[in-house]
Amino acid sequence: MKRLLTGTVVVPWVLSILVDGVSMGRFSLFTAMSATSVAVMWVAYRVFRAAPGGEVLLAVGLCVAASALAVISGSRTFSWAECWSLIVLAGMCAARSHRVQAFGLTGLVAAAAIAVPVTIGTADTAVFVFASATATVTAVAIGLLIRAHVLAVSAQEWRAVADRERDAMARDLHDVVVREMMGVVILARAASRLTKESTTRDALGRIEVSGARALEGVRPLVAETRSPNEAPDAGDETHSEITALTTS
Repeated sequence: MKRLLTGTVVVPWVLSILVDGVSMGRFSLFTAMSATSVAVMWVAYRVFRAAPGGEVLLAVGLCVAASALAVISGSRTFSWAECWSLIVLAGMCAARSHRVQAFGLTGLVAAAAIAVPVTIGTADTAVFVFASATATVTAVAIGLLIRAHVLAVSAQEWRAVADRERDAMARDLHDVVVREMMGVVILARAASRLTKESTTRDALGRIEVSGARALEGVRPLVAETRSPNEAPDAGDETHSEITALTTS
């Protein structure tokens, strides 16, 4: 992933800075544009690590100021590095957008990236605008695909965690509640057979019947709590045999 990011983002950015160094006649203008692109790439990194915020507006403002400086200075070329950094920022914003405001920032950055070539004001402006628009739309589309993939993976992870919690709850119900109730039923049945007092035997018989009914009520609860992918507990068969023995 890091190699892919380096190859598709950083390398073209470095090349665009070199192109600016060749095409721009004034060193001061080149320095300003390069510094602006560095700031925008830093914001793109921040967005990649977190989410779009106020720093995105700051990045767009810096680009507008740098473009205005280029127009005022009479330059007949635009900054490739500035344009590329805005395209990268638009893609990062699309990938990390989860709220309406974040999508609005994505649209703002995309519009700024498309508008950068307009500053040259030559016959080739339309061609550069079309190229910038194509790259921007592609970056935003890739960002949205990454966003959809991340959301899908997150949903799967949440389902896996929920299934593990359900399985743990089912095991606790079976290992603690069911087994203890089975012990009560068995002890009540054994004690009723040993005692000769009718009152005691009647009370023990009621305990036995109530425990058996409670067991039958808990079993469906355990089955519902257990996730569909978990195999039935081997103790369920033992439970069925003991229940049949105690109710015979």
